[in-house]
Amino acid sequence: MITMQDTNSPAIQVERVDLEDQATVADAIGLLGQFAEESGHPLDWTAARSLPELFRRRQAVLLLARVDGEAVGFALCQRAILSFRGTESLNLHDIFVTESARGHGVGRRLLESVKAHARSLGCAKVTLEVAADNHAGRALYGACGFGLPEAGADETHFLSVELD
Repeated sequence: MITMQDTNSPAIQVERVDLEDQATVADAIGLLGQFAEESGHPLDWTAARSLPELFRRRQAVLLLARVDGEAVGFALCQRAILSFRGTESLNLHDIFVTESARGHGVGRRLLESVKAHARSLGCAKVTLEVAADNHAGRALYGACGFGLPEAGADETHFLSVELD
């Protein structure tokens, strides 16, 4: 568990979810449901029910952020092959922070934890996709070292950050 605290933010703990721990996986799926709801695509109960096995089968990397024990954010990642480099990357598929926890550094802490975990796996970089109109996401990713194309483009952007 990783803890971050400064004078303006509550203590943020980020943990990698043990995919065999049903309670922690349920916390992450609950947050995924909130994310889906906010995105206008509510999480179907059959999807929620199938996700734990899918996470295990695909060896997902699932990080969960907590403040005072409450799950307030998650990052869902998957390893990918960088064929031209003969190594791997970690792709950030989803990241979400509850509305009440936004603006307190949870998203940044999750992204830094994703990068740290990728390094521990020997990955060469972290990749993600972001819609051009996702201004909050673009700002967060830029602040965490991801190279961003010029503003104004109307498509989804594939971003990456090289790791040491």
